[in-house]
Amino acid sequence: MEVTILGSGGIESVPKPCCTCKRCKESTKKKGKFFRTGPSLFINSANVLIDTPEEIRIQLIREKISKVDAIFYTHWHPDHTMGIRIIEQINKDCHTDKPKNKPIDVYISKDQFNLLDKFLIRKELFDLYESQKLMKKHFLKDSESVKFGKIEIEAIKFPKSSAYYYLIKEGNKKIIYMPCEIEKIKELNKLKNADYLIVHFSWFQEKGICVEFPWRFSEVPVERILEFVNNLSIKNVIFIHIDECHDKTYDELKNQEKKYKKFNVKFAFDGMKIYL
Repeated sequence: MEVTILGSGGIESVPKPCCTCKRCKESTKKKGKFFRTGPSLFINSANVLIDTPEEIRIQLIREKISKVDAIFYTHWHPDHTMGIRIIEQINKDCHTDKPKNKPIDVYISKDQFNLLDKFLIRKELFDLYESQKLMKKHFLKDSESVKFGKIEIEAIKFPKSSAYYYLIKEGNKKIIYMPCEIEKIKELNKLKNADYLIVHFSWFQEKGICVEFPWRFSEVPVERILEFVNNLSIKNVIFIHIDECHDKTYDELKNQEKKYKKFNVKFAFDGMKIYL
């Protein structure tokens, strides 16, 4: 199995526009691993994309991805959905006004679809794309699995949210993709011994990272994530959804990896690949 972390940032990816702080200046100058775009994952082995941030067009081009057969959405938030126009950019022939290929399968839960319609992107856009045969919508249910050859993707609903995360399997290899909305997490037997947990970098209970941001307390802290990892014997942890408000440069985050070496913690960067 091969997957690519297309975007390792979050709501406030680094650098932020019009910002002159130390971190944004450094990331603008150094680029590379210091420059983060919105959260998204590509499963190369299945041509499956998870979430479409605003920068998804740039991400796909950067990684030389030539085909997307399906798109899965975790939840409705703007940093995960605002690049939805990638559907027509991938699959619409502007010369003939017809689809280039078969419709792209789009998977989202009914609750999240309704929230997306209410707060951000009207359902009529999906209707338009379906009428043009650019995509086909599928409503996911909790614990529902979809197969793409040898790859199986299982949707799992968070305990305290209508958002979903995904268990990606190929044979006995397992990756848990949990990029956001981790208000509460629950140990499940099917998650045991996963090779990787790719998870939202939230906040630390200990003084130092994000404790001054009240909204951070709506999500479980890093300490709880590591407890979850230990209880389920997960082999590796990759933190994503890294924001400017974390107040850490790439080099400073690398030092954090040493602190949590026993959990095999890594901090993601755009274009990071995982091979299993």
